[in-house]
Amino acid sequence: MSISNIRVFLSFAGILYIWCLPLLAEIGFAEKNSNSISEFIANPPATGAMAAISFMPLVLMWEYQDIIINHYKKNDNIKKILDYSINFFQFFYGMFLTCTYSFVPSWLHTTTVVLFGLSFIIHSVLVLRYIQPFFLAGFVLCIGILAFFLLLFVQDMWFWACECIGLTAMILFTPIDWYFNYDSQSILLN
Repeated sequence: MSISNIRVFLSFAGILYIWCLPLLAEIGFAEKNSNSISEFIANPPATGAMAAISFMPLVLMWEYQDIIINHYKKNDNIKKILDYSINFFQFFYGMFLTCTYSFVPSWLHTTTVVLFGLSFIIHSVLVLRYIQPFFLAGFVLCIGILAFFLLLFVQDMWFWACECIGLTAMILFTPIDWYFNYDSQSILLN
């Protein structure tokens, strides 16, 4: 099974969306005077668009993880660990979208953002350890992890840029690894 061009295109639409949020704010779709993705998407249409553009990358993460684990690794312990980590990651990502900035208490939004970021980092480290992705995909994932850590030290539009880099890496990882690594995995499957 190979990844289709439309699925890659739909994943890249998510990347384009987050990087265009300042421009979308200028036309009134996203929130003006914002310094984070959370602030930019702090209205129903922008949050809804974020959820919509997230669908394909999240589905690809699940599908690819299942393909690799079920057909290549065939290890029940690894499958359980990665299933738990991806479940926590996607749960907290959903909570991040649900607990929208300025619509819930600040502490609740911040908590969901921190848990979303931490669960992404934990899941990514586990993927790097157990799936052993193609070098370029692993490098992209490491950049994403670093970008999430940098959020502790940056502010203003640098905060938004680091968030965008982290989410871009999160979205890019699966299509890159699927594209470059699938042929070698399918050879091992036969």
